[in-house]
Amino acid sequence: MKFWRLYNSAEKEVGFVPQIVEPVFDGYYTDKNQLWNMYLNPIDTSTIIPKGQLHKRAKLTDLMSVSFGAGDLYLSNKLRAIIESFPTIGVQFADTEIITKTGQYLKANIIHPYNTNHSFLEVPQCEFRVSNIMGDIIYEVLKFKTITDFIDKKNALIKSNKMYQDINLQKSISISKAVIKENVNYGIFSIFDITYGGFGFFVSQQLKDEILNSKCTGIIFREVNERYP
Repeated sequence: MKFWRLYNSAEKEVGFVPQIVEPVFDGYYTDKNQLWNMYLNPIDTSTIIPKGQLHKRAKLTDLMSVSFGAGDLYLSNKLRAIIESFPTIGVQFADTEIITKTGQYLKANIIHPYNTNHSFLEVPQCEFRVSNIMGDIIYEVLKFKTITDFIDKKNALIKSNKMYQDINLQKSISISKAVIKENVNYGIFSIFDITYGGFGFFVSQQLKDEILNSKCTGIIFREVNERYP
């Protein structure tokens, strides 16, 4: 099965990027149960889900970019219903609202990535890139036989980085070429530790077709390892 990487659009149709520019929430930014502190963790009943303030020049689309969060995006009821009609893994949805420039509250949703199921990756065919923290200097490209080898390398880099206070001396590793197994049968899933953004949403050909046929807005599809914009 063919898969595509899903991005929020940065084209003229959205008006302004990011579209959602400010969270409206209870509590404090530092509260551990705030949504933006849930990176690599699932949402539960204690998670504080923020409402989103729409930028005054931004347009409402079915998928919307956000200036905060843990990789989360805002989406319409229409797009959520389409996605949820397919099998999902490593992503969750939450109800929220968008506040327009006129103060109107509109029902919306959040899609939250929280896990990578590495079993759907053909690890020996993938490539892994060791770079500086910013990702603009590449030190080496590696291949691993198992995902455990990758995780061991990642943990070794995390340990060695503690020796350096200067962030310019620290290194990170990411999946620079993801190869997805042909028998994977999910509509959407998330991959963390991936080049271009640190995480990504990936959708099946069938889900992509359904989204396009339904004329959903604010969405860009690219090849699995293709950058956008």
